[in-house]
Amino acid sequence: MPTLLCAGQFLCEPVYYASAYLPFLLAVVIPITLFIVGRRKQAYLSALTFVASAGLSEGLKYVFNVPRLNPALDSSPSFPSSHAALAFSEARILKINNVIFILGIIFAAFVSFGRVYTGFHTWYDVIGGAVLGYAVGEVVTRFGKKYFKDW
Repeated sequence: MPTLLCAGQFLCEPVYYASAYLPFLLAVVIPITLFIVGRRKQAYLSALTFVASAGLSEGLKYVFNVPRLNPALDSSPSFPSSHAALAFSEARILKINNVIFILGIIFAAFVSFGRVYTGFHTWYDVIGGAVLGYAVGEVVTRFGKKYFKDW
């Protein structure tokens, strides 16, 4: 584990692990769960959202090429945050009802906060990732409503 900017502060390591790994874990668990409970179209769109938001955010990092505040943590460019993009895109896909959607947004906000708290990103990075992710989720949802029947 890299030396985090929050090292020694309250809950630094748990926040690091949660914000670093939970979005990717949930990107696998959410489509599988949706598939098991019979929401297959939403499961496919959730997987598509993961691929699209991860691909776009990683590609845009090299277009903008914004260096990290602390290159010792990670040498890849910083803007936009892929973790925030993934979390917010999945939150948008989960807009099945208001409670699940709000829980998804809260989780995505926690992930974004964790990335700033541990020093991997600035607020600009996570806001850019959040906007990108939510937009990807919206586009995929509209695609699903248009091309899949019985949405």
